[in-house]
Amino acid sequence: LLSRRQRQMCIRDSAYRDLLNTDHTISQIALDNGFCSSRGFSGEFQKRYGVLPSEMRKQINEKGQKNAID
Repeated sequence: LLSRRQRQMCIRDSAYRDLLNTDHTISQIALDNGFCSSRGFSGEFQKRYGVLPSEMRKQINEKGQKNAID
């Protein structure tokens, strides 16, 4: 059995993958990954990765556009 902390880490990793690999809204990703709100998800995401999910998605999109140009 996984501890509560291990479950939280799995959820966060899953949410990170969803942010990278889907075009779902941040609110939808939060709900899909067991968070009650996008606000709670954003706070936890920032603690773990040092950046808000919206900022991470912006960085991902900018890199994708840059790669598409190259």
